[in-house]
Amino acid sequence: MAELTIREYDLIGILEDESDVLERFEEFSGTQYICDIFHEISDGAVPIYTNDIWKNVSDIKEYIENAIKEGLADTSSKLNLDNIFQSGYYLYYSEALNNNLENLVYNKIVSEINEFIAKHDIELTEEKAEEIDNEINIKCTEVDNNDYIEYCEEIASEIIEEYLK
Repeated sequence: MAELTIREYDLIGILEDESDVLERFEEFSGTQYICDIFHEISDGAVPIYTNDIWKNVSDIKEYIENAIKEGLADTSSKLNLDNIFQSGYYLYYSEALNNNLENLVYNKIVSEINEFIAKHDIELTEEKAEEIDNEINIKCTEVDNNDYIEYCEEIASEIIEEYLK
């Protein structure tokens, strides 16, 4: 019996929790914009305790500098290094999510389909799995971060309707 497999993420590879942060995307559903989800995930992944913030500062130096250049870091007269460093973390996670938009969408759709397959005890042939995979690949390119996350769910439903019912 064949199974649809999720894609590997294209990791930046600096921070250890990057994969975990990317996987949080699958927790979302409904009428949220993907870009808002990315913001929420990035913001939630930023360390808040001083020791955690400073732990990887030298590793994400480029992201901290870019956050300052882009105006994400408050460099006003009341300088707070923790806040500046946190903006670098935010930028790092945002970039990781945006770089993986297509993989995240693909994995979200595959998870929905695999859940349906398991729930209904459907045996999937290699040929059918390949057809579905090709369809998902085509649909993934149509999604951008200004779409609602429910669009991924709609794509999964359409594929289920067309290929599995």
